[in-house]
Amino acid sequence: MPILPTIIERLRGAADLLEARSISAASARSVSDNPVLDEYVVGTPCAQNAVDALPGWNLALPPQAGVAAGHGAFYNDPRILWALKQFGSIEGRKILELGPLEASHTWLLEQHGPSEIHAIEANKLSYLRCLVVKELVELKTAKFYLGDFNKWLENVEQRYDLVVASGVLYHMDDPIGLLERIAKRTDAFYLWTHYMSDEAMPDGDPRPTRRARAPLQAVVLRRVAEQVVLRRHSRSASLGRKERHRRCDQGAGLRRRAAGP
Repeated sequence: MPILPTIIERLRGAADLLEARSISAASARSVSDNPVLDEYVVGTPCAQNAVDALPGWNLALPPQAGVAAGHGAFYNDPRILWALKQFGSIEGRKILELGPLEASHTWLLEQHGPSEIHAIEANKLSYLRCLVVKELVELKTAKFYLGDFNKWLENVEQRYDLVVASGVLYHMDDPIGLLERIAKRTDAFYLWTHYMSDEAMPDGDPRPTRRARAPLQAVVLRRVAEQVVLRRHSRSASLGRKERHRRCDQGAGLRRRAAGP
């Protein structure tokens, strides 16, 4: 057998083997480097996978969901229970929730039998977490919408029996405007918010103006004879204290008022 043809055949075989290995390695690299394939879950389908798909949870889900998310047990929030005690039964009522965050309050509200809950969330990730919660705890009457609830209040011609606005007022550039828009859609609303105190932050305190893009408007909530008095503050060095306080219509036209704990 001639030596040269044998050597050539062996070299061809080695070259084919190296090419095959190179193709296999390149294919493996393309799989590991492909971000699209990273979006697949390869484990056994379960509820926890849905929670883990959206990291950064703040709130826990009700125990019956059987998953680990955040830590805040807002699904049994005493503030919402207090609000429902003040309002009375919401069975068969229409509820508007502003800023549901991760749907803990939504779940709690639905346990009391409303006919309809519209929950408006502007944060994209929070909205997606709400949809996960809706699926895992099988919410039936709650419907979530992604967008600005101010636009909803302005443009959607619907009245609600109760509006729940927990932890949203202090995010507003125009908090009084939000209260006025709420008043057009309901006769009763629950409000929980941080507030600015004249005693804690008197004139000259730099904190109220550090982040303001314009003269700051803030809402001060004071307990007066079990009512909430609303005042608008326009912080400006050119105005005296009395001139800076414009008394707004108590409750912005709302009839039900009570100061909570």
